[in-house]
Amino acid sequence: MRNALKSYKQALIYSLASYRVWASIYLVGLVFSYLIYAPIISSMESILGHSSSVKDLSENFDVNIIMDMLYDHGELPGIWLSLLFLIIALQLVFQNLVVGGIINLFRTGNKSIARFFEAGIRYLISNIIVSIAFVVLLALTVLILFLVFSRGDIHIFNLENECLLIHRAYIMGIVLVLFLVFWAMFRDVSRAYILISKEKNVFQNMLQSARRFFKPQCVWIGIFDLALLLLLFAVYYLLLGIFGLGTGALPLLILTQVYVWLKLILRMARLGAIYKTANNF
Repeated sequence: MRNALKSYKQALIYSLASYRVWASIYLVGLVFSYLIYAPIISSMESILGHSSSVKDLSENFDVNIIMDMLYDHGELPGIWLSLLFLIIALQLVFQNLVVGGIINLFRTGNKSIARFFEAGIRYLISNIIVSIAFVVLLALTVLILFLVFSRGDIHIFNLENECLLIHRAYIMGIVLVLFLVFWAMFRDVSRAYILISKEKNVFQNMLQSARRFFKPQCVWIGIFDLALLLLLFAVYYLLLGIFGLGTGALPLLILTQVYVWLKLILRMARLGAIYKTANNF
């Protein structure tokens, strides 16, 4: 535990010191998000007009607005669905490019922005394969949990089984979160091991990294990171409630961007600590 805490602390300090790197990631990500989502918001406003419908739809899941859009513009859902898949694909590419650059930063200690994105591009395909494998593992986990917790003669419309359904749903949610953390840590160890091992086969790397994953240091790093993320989210949610009481849009915008920035710093620290720990095995 002590070694894991020391590794995470060192990685966190180094991440904060690498201000040119995380500032570049933040700015590129901000521009990238704007270029992706601005056309969609613009198309929605062109359909719904300059009314409050877009705002209502973004703040509350209003089924009536969605049904009106489908009725009046039946051809658009297919276009938006295509755009949604495109957004997911672009986000997958960007996030994995950043991951490769972060791990290489801790491997080489080179804070050059050009080297950062060069390394991200070099390991992009391997990291994307690992991310897809993570999604598959998570989907299988959800399916297995659903089959396990839905066993027996349980009917949703049977009031006698309502308490049992709620109880099982809570348990399933907790177990699912634990598995999500577990698979996310395995994904990050696999990503780190891509830069450690000379094996070009990604799945061979994942098998080799699995042997190093079940180490106390990796588990403790995951616990530290999860605790900090939960603390950050709790503070953000509390401040969001305070600033949301008629203080205007600017404080909310600043608060949200600070939250995104701090999440990025914690992500860098987690990946750096995992790389340093896995490299010592």
